[in-house]
Order: sequence, then structure tokens, then C-alpha cells
Amino acid sequence: MARVFPSMPSTNTLGEQAKVLRWLQERVLAAQKEDAGRACNAAGQLDAMSAREYAIWEAGERLRQLLVQRRSWRGRSALLDAVAQLLGNASFGRGREPLLWVLGQFGREAYSSQLAPFLKDSELAGHALEGLLKGKISGFGAAVRPLLRHPLAWVRKDAKRYLERFS
Repeated sequence: MARVFPSMPSTNTLGEQAKVLRWLQERVLAAQKEDAGRACNAAGQLDAMSAREYAIWEAGERLRQLLVQRRSWRGRSALLDAVAQLLGNASFGRGREPLLWVLGQFGREAYSSQLAPFLKDSELAGHALEGLLKGKISGFGAAVRPLLRHPLAWVRKDAKRYLERFS
């Protein structure tokens, strides 16, 4: 299914964080109106991700790419507070995957408590774990240990890597 997303606003100055936050809020509102649909996963296979989940996933991935370039936007901010709030909306399902990466990688310890509950979510545990790894956040060994028995090999591998690195 071909999708057209409005482009992210230009961000030439740090003062435009509010503009990006407004853009993210618009994407979320649009996603809440989406009907269920089908999308392709990274391997190009049809995936049973709803159009709503896909819209949130796309917005999160664009935000992640922007934050890679904006080092000064890392740490606690209104933008990452909004991302943390979006994680609480279960209706966004797997669309929250890149939001977990964003909080871990760019929010680091400031948002580690928001990542921890997702280590128990079978669908999102691997992505929460990746967020902890990318953000180099220690202190979650006890919560990560059960992931050594996760059904997905890549999650087990990341759990082992986390425990070796931080335990």
C-alpha cells in the first residue's frame, strides 16, 4: 500500500524543537484516524501491522533520524516527554518500536524508567532492550535475565550481550 507522509519540518535551529513536537502531534492525530490496513516490514513481506501502527512507526523513525543529527536535543526535553507519553498508548501497538529506541538512545537514564515496563511486553521487549543497549543504560539485569528464554533469537542474543556488558 503506497503511503504519502507530509515531510518533517525544517529544523535549522534548536528553537525549532517545538515545531518538531507539533509535527509529531499532527502525525499522532492523523494516525488515530487511520483505518486498519496492511504494511510491509523491513524485509518487504506483508505484515499484519495496522495503518495506525505504521503511521506511528514512520513518525518515530523520522524522529530518530533527526535526533541522530541533533546532539543538543538529547536528554530530558519536552519532545522526549511527548515520546514517553506516546509509549503509554497501547493502541499504537508495534508502531511504538522506534519510540523505544529514541527514548533509550537519546533520552538515556532520564527515561530509563519508561523503558523498563516494556521488557515484560512480549512484542516490544526486544526493542526496549535495544533502547537500553543503545543508551548504554545499566541497572536492569534482573529485568533482562528472563529475555534469555525469549522465543526470538535476536532478543536472546541482545539479552546475553546486555548482561555481559552491564552485570
